[in-house]
Amino acid sequence: MVYLLRRDRKKQRLAKTKNNMVIAILILFSIFMWLKNIDSTSTKSSELLLSPLLRELASSKTALIKPSLQKTKKENSPTSSSEVVVDLQELKGTLASKKGGKNLISRVKPKLVLHVGPQKTATTTIQMGVLGPKLLAPLETDNYKVINFGWSDFENLDINCLQKLPMGIQVEDREKIDDNKNKCDISLWNKLLNLYDQANDNNGGMNVIHSNEYFSNVPRNKEVRELFRSLLEKWDVHVIMVHRTLDTWYPSMYAEFRTKGMFKKQKNKVWRRYFYENTRQITFPEWFEMTWKDVDTTFGDPLGTKMFYEDVFGKERVKIIDMFSSDKVDIIYRFVCKHIPGGAPNTCKHLKNMKKKLIDRNKSEDLLINEDLIAVSAIQFFRSEAYLQRKMEKIWKCSIPGRHQATLDIQNKVEEMSLGNSSFILPRVSLTFEQIERLINRTYVSDKMASQPRSIEQIKVDIRNKIDKYSSVNTTAVLEMESWERYFKSTDYLKDCNPEVTNEWLQRNVQSGSI
Repeated sequence: MVYLLRRDRKKQRLAKTKNNMVIAILILFSIFMWLKNIDSTSTKSSELLLSPLLRELASSKTALIKPSLQKTKKENSPTSSSEVVVDLQELKGTLASKKGGKNLISRVKPKLVLHVGPQKTATTTIQMGVLGPKLLAPLETDNYKVINFGWSDFENLDINCLQKLPMGIQVEDREKIDDNKNKCDISLWNKLLNLYDQANDNNGGMNVIHSNEYFSNVPRNKEVRELFRSLLEKWDVHVIMVHRTLDTWYPSMYAEFRTKGMFKKQKNKVWRRYFYENTRQITFPEWFEMTWKDVDTTFGDPLGTKMFYEDVFGKERVKIIDMFSSDKVDIIYRFVCKHIPGGAPNTCKHLKNMKKKLIDRNKSEDLLINEDLIAVSAIQFFRSEAYLQRKMEKIWKCSIPGRHQATLDIQNKVEEMSLGNSSFILPRVSLTFEQIERLINRTYVSDKMASQPRSIEQIKVDIRNKIDKYSSVNTTAVLEMESWERYFKSTDYLKDCNPEVTNEWLQRNVQSGSI
């Protein structure tokens, strides 16, 4: 019986020794294959990635015994001398970089924080308040560098590279230049990567923050996903986005869309535009239908943005901030003090000690977009009535009213017509029941991103209470009203055709009888 027990123990020791030797061989083979395929140009900027097999073995308690665990009762047993022990410290030393002997396994990847918007979710507030010049120095004490790659840079990257990626990447061969014109200019992507690398390499290995709401508008095809996913080779990528309820986001985006056709920002930051030619003169229902077809591709609403970046980097790497907090805590403080990966205690402290300065919000939602629709439609009177044009050109040196002033005049006229008439309302065109149903359903799904999502019943109530937000003035019906046609041909409207004409000039000429 004793003989049998000894024989069984001997077989068990031999089997265990054999298994450990096989494991050791697999580890060494995995290391060899990895070193064979390593790219000497990427070792400088990329962290050493263990193969899945090596990572699995490294986490196995039976395969790898830490030095601290070796001093057990087994070290005095007969079997301990035949076990294969892999020392992680020796393994790290073996896998040092070819250049400089740096230990790449022990190196932690730098963090790359991408603030991806989307549009109309307090991006400007965050960029001016969190990533503005007053907080750049404190952020650097928290090991974060902010890079500047703005909207126009990203738009150029999108148009000349990302949108063309399915066609391939542009090559240097000049004989294939005709083939290249429809391919991605990868140098634009490399320009962005170089900014990341410089911020990291030139500042002692700093983490990087890049804020740009254009991130939410990139094409969501396979090629773009893979390109963005390649950032994980060097960086520990974290995505921060802000959630705004879709029932408030859509009207805000429409106002932004219309604004770009109404005004432009001059050097003196005065918003105004006096010409009428543009392609953005459409109603909210028309715009809603136009953008809906791209809602899952490039339109970039909060839900689509979340789904895209969770697919690219993983759900655990995407953080969502409510645009409006139930506890009324400012979004700037929440961004800095709660959501920057790894924390930013110095910046948070500095921010709390700063005197709070109100940041000008985007005023696009306050613009007279319905009055502007009427003003642009009203030019048909001047183009069809030659005598009106001659009269205006002779007296005020212009042929149509200045668009900026015209919207203000129409607003005053609406207020005048509504005085003493509580039932007065301009005719409107609204979303159809089917369009409203689509908006409700997508809002319900998107609301699940929020810390306190609403029920679908509450969403229906909220949309019903602000139904005017989803409609526009019916300009055709307005211009068919005799009172409005008479107003547009009157001196009251025509006198403001030239923006340079002052009331004093008008008054002086009226008194002299010139007009």
